Amino acid sequence: MHWIKFNPDNPFEIATNSGKRLLFLSWSLGISKFEYYSPSISKGDYNSKGSYNAAYTKTVFIPGSEMAVTGTESGDILVFDRSLIIEGIGEQNEKRIIKIVTLNQKQTPIT
Repeated sequence: MHWIKFNPDNPFEIATNSGKRLLFLSWSLGISKFEYYSPSISKGDYNSKGSYNAAYTKTVFIPGSEMAVTGTESGDILVFDRSLIIEGIGEQNEKRIIKIVTLNQKQTPIT
């Protein structure tokens, strides 16, 4: 892991990432172990096939919300939010990918 960030709204929640792995960790007072999970991100979540293999750069929490975002070297921003039990995806307190925003796309030069 090469990046770690505390949630400014919840000092018991941390996000950390390496180039290829993202983890959300949390703990409670009186408990000696972290709870953690790594959100599932698949090739199908991306619009651009080349972006899937791009390394993660940094993960930060969005203040005043349950969301977090992760940047990639290809210019994508991965947006994570809490899972919704009604959808049956993930656990109640886990974040899952809800959107990928492409900020930088390679342009093919006109010749």
